[in-house]
Amino acid sequence: MSYTDLRDFLTEDSFQVGDGIEIEIEKLGGGDVGTAYAGTWRYIVTYTHPHGGAVILRGQELESGTPITHEQAAALIAQWLYSGKSRTEGERHFGDAHEDVLSEFAYAYLGGIR
Repeated sequence: MSYTDLRDFLTEDSFQVGDGIEIEIEKLGGGDVGTAYAGTWRYIVTYTHPHGGAVILRGQELESGTPITHEQAAALIAQWLYSGKSRTEGERHFGDAHEDVLSEFAYAYLGGIR
């Protein structure tokens, strides 16, 4: 996915996962925080550390057939990272390195549902 695909991304909600990890979420077409929606979700995951920061993961291919909230969408993104379902080796390595905080965040919003 090219970085221009998200040029009109508007953060509707953001989550400080821990360890300098932030997940920003937007429901494609717009959505109100706290309301559950089915459809396409867009996201950007950033990592900030003492030596700088970087975008770790970004995309718009999270599709939900069942209505979910912004929090649940962010938790699914965290789950992708720590479960090794990410697209690149670098993303998988990042997920492995931060598995504890990512899985704790995902569990808090998904309640163990996979």
